[in-house]
Amino acid sequence: MPRWSKARVALLGASLVTVCALAAGGVVLRAAGAEGGYRQVVTFSEVLSLILENYVDAPDASSLLSGAYDGLLSGLDANGAYLDAAEVEAWKRPAPENPAGPGLVGLKAGGSFQIVAVASGSSAEAAGLRPGDQIRAIDDIPVRGESLAQLARKLLGPPGSKVRVSVLRAMEGFRRDDVELVRQARKDAPFAVDLRGTVAVLTPSDVSRIDADDVRGALRKAREDGANRLLLDLRSVSTADVRDASRLLGLFTAGPVLRLKDKKGTVAETLEVRGNGDGWEGPVAALVGGATAGCGEALAQVLRAKRAAVVYGESTYGLGTEPKFLPLPGGDGILIPAFVWEPVGASVWARDGIEPDRVVRGEGRPEEIEADQLRRAVDLFSQSEVEAERKAA
Repeated sequence: MPRWSKARVALLGASLVTVCALAAGGVVLRAAGAEGGYRQVVTFSEVLSLILENYVDAPDASSLLSGAYDGLLSGLDANGAYLDAAEVEAWKRPAPENPAGPGLVGLKAGGSFQIVAVASGSSAEAAGLRPGDQIRAIDDIPVRGESLAQLARKLLGPPGSKVRVSVLRAMEGFRRDDVELVRQARKDAPFAVDLRGTVAVLTPSDVSRIDADDVRGALRKAREDGANRLLLDLRSVSTADVRDASRLLGLFTAGPVLRLKDKKGTVAETLEVRGNGDGWEGPVAALVGGATAGCGEALAQVLRAKRAAVVYGESTYGLGTEPKFLPLPGGDGILIPAFVWEPVGASVWARDGIEPDRVVRGEGRPEEIEADQLRRAVDLFSQSEVEAERKAA
């Protein structure tokens, strides 16, 4: 009989507890059927055994199983995560009053936290961070296995405080760089309205700070200057808080627009827009891309359902769930995407994202692609006006 090390005995013992818990709770068996679930449990145990037999170094039982839990939860979507006791305490800790950030927005991409937007005048911009750069650690703690909500929280703190990030700079051959950023209250304009011929382009940069009356005034001026069509550029609207969408949606529609449901279809919350939809009377369109997530996806999908908005661009990220915290014995816990946002009159965008009505991609040098994509979308939207006039004639 082979002689087993203490590490192997501990690991196999822990794995046995895990397997028994899964079987007793029916998690795997209910998910994949009794026979298929049993095979998965056996495979899990076999993989652990093979690691112990062949791994060149002595594995740490707790780290190995923790990694397995991380993979299990993070494989659900960006809102799933396994939390150890310290992370549970951090999750329960109330957010600071008037929190500030370093001026960047990121989304989970594989094992990294990829920057998708950098605020003008922010500490992140001053440090030369750009969309596409990958954050590998925040305050020396790796981002792998943490939920998007956890990562967003770690970036926030009291104004003037500092946060340290380890970054792979995409435009510099993924050179690793450690940068200390200062958290500051954002002072850049939360939106911009530009006129492109007869198309007004509304670009939200920070939906959480938008004042609907300010947007209404900017759109009124655009109409006075000759605009008769409105395109919302949502390519960098990536905040996970879908509720922020109500700040803009009241300009275009009214009443219930989104419902938050659990897996049984029970409605946990209804997002109702209290505006009167008088912000824009003409045709509406949206431009989306891979960094459009959460609030941006909600805006596009509701406008598609309520205002027959044409969606241009590329497939979106697919962030439309809400996490639920569940405690575990010993002080650990898990975040499970237990609720999903469903637009009234449109399909759920969680996980698969939104497919555009017209695929539009930019061309040129890397720094030109974004502007070229917007130009192409504006041209298509303008052409649809000409086509509509021809049909009417």
